[in-house]
Amino acid sequence: MKLRSKWVAGFFSWALCIAAAGMMAGPVPSEGSTPPLSEDAASNEQNELLEELFQLGGFNDLFEHRDSAFVETGTLPDSEVPQGELELAVNFVRRVYQAGEFRDTVKERLVKSYNRGHMETLLNWYRSPLGMKITLLETEALRMNPAEKMTVGKKYVKENPLNASRKALLGKLDKLIEITDVSVATIQSYLRILAADNPRYQGQSVDSLMVSLGKKIEPHIRQAVQEVSAYTYRDLTDQELETYYNVLAGKAGSWLIKAYLAGSREAWSQVVLRAKDFQSRLYTQVESKGEYQLLRDFAPPGRRYALIRKRDPFMPLVIDGEIQVTQKKKEASEAPKVAKYTKGYGREFRNTPNIPEPIFRKIEKDDPELFSDLEFYAKLFNNRSKLKEMSNKDYQSAVKKYKGLIEQANGTKLLPTPLQANYGSLKLVGVIWKGSERVALVEIQGNKGHTVKKGVLIGPKYGVVDSIQRDEIVVKENSRDYLGNIVTKKKEIEFSAQSQE
Repeated sequence: MKLRSKWVAGFFSWALCIAAAGMMAGPVPSEGSTPPLSEDAASNEQNELLEELFQLGGFNDLFEHRDSAFVETGTLPDSEVPQGELELAVNFVRRVYQAGEFRDTVKERLVKSYNRGHMETLLNWYRSPLGMKITLLETEALRMNPAEKMTVGKKYVKENPLNASRKALLGKLDKLIEITDVSVATIQSYLRILAADNPRYQGQSVDSLMVSLGKKIEPHIRQAVQEVSAYTYRDLTDQELETYYNVLAGKAGSWLIKAYLAGSREAWSQVVLRAKDFQSRLYTQVESKGEYQLLRDFAPPGRRYALIRKRDPFMPLVIDGEIQVTQKKKEASEAPKVAKYTKGYGREFRNTPNIPEPIFRKIEKDDPELFSDLEFYAKLFNNRSKLKEMSNKDYQSAVKKYKGLIEQANGTKLLPTPLQANYGSLKLVGVIWKGSERVALVEIQGNKGHTVKKGVLIGPKYGVVDSIQRDEIVVKENSRDYLGNIVTKKKEIEFSAQSQE
């Protein structure tokens, strides 16, 4: 592997993932029960705890300096990515990047799937001795110059060869947090920005080229990730590293990692789209006004003239006896044909009903095969890079298969109760205290009365009684979307005969 002057932006994404995960290692504190809060109080508490987590865990600093990744390119074979290409794409991205959008998007994901118990676990872990130790190690590595970090990592592994168990632990960590996968996908995204106007890709399938590129650079990146990780966690024993992994793979760790990765992908996809749009507008302006000076702000030497399909006047006309010919830009009539089928990357599921969470939990318990298939496809449709690698035929097949699985899941039934009726037929007629517990009296059409406690299934969509207030019952309808996210809708049954539909 050849070390170049700058490093792949993906490694910074990896560092962010690691830093996020660093708050989760160590023994998981027990989660005590707490009384329910009002909606406003719960919302305020949720925001305060998230802000505390971002502050204590260093997220604010990480996201504030997220754009520093855009000037860091990577350790790639020179033959795969010619000098200057990544630098140019990085410059376009820097121009359109908006500070704070990664932070805001990740926070939105955490709010969407918020779990108070998980949050308490993470904050308690961050204050634990092992949690603080790991965070300090990661912060130390994060503050190093990328080139210096890679050099130090390579030197450390050379002087301290890793045994099989250590390699396995670092490999498990890499796979769990998708460090290498994120790095490869980031590089591919950079190169896709330039693909439309890159003479290397003319007449070829960009998707196929990116798949091939990913396979070639993946071993280089995985090796580099292992070396940096080995150095970063050098003061941890195998047992401490194993504990770290186990917590990451636990419920609280998975919650944070999943939200972080999903939020980062969402924010990154928007940045890439804006970069492509900016590139297109810049080229149009250059061609229409002849303002070549504009390219000096973005394109490194050796790439400027190639971008506008003109011969560099500083390059010789004859090299090694061969006449150099400038490739002409394709006319509009020569534009490549658009495939009949265009991948929607999940848009095909917009009208697909979610799976009610109680149904999904029943499937998890009673139908392991269906549960496993649903989890597989949720992970697949969360991984845009893998979807891009798929042929149209395979992608269509995956969409059809997953829709069938969701339909099969929604066909699963729980033993119904009288309370699982339309909200319009449910009427709250009273609230009483039973010891320290509130119990609601609900009248169903036909004047049949039922007592309702917290946690009872109610309503037509497998809602669960979340709380019983003095004048209403608050019902939460949790469902699982095609990405595996839990979507929550609230319903209130008040002292009224009006329909809540």
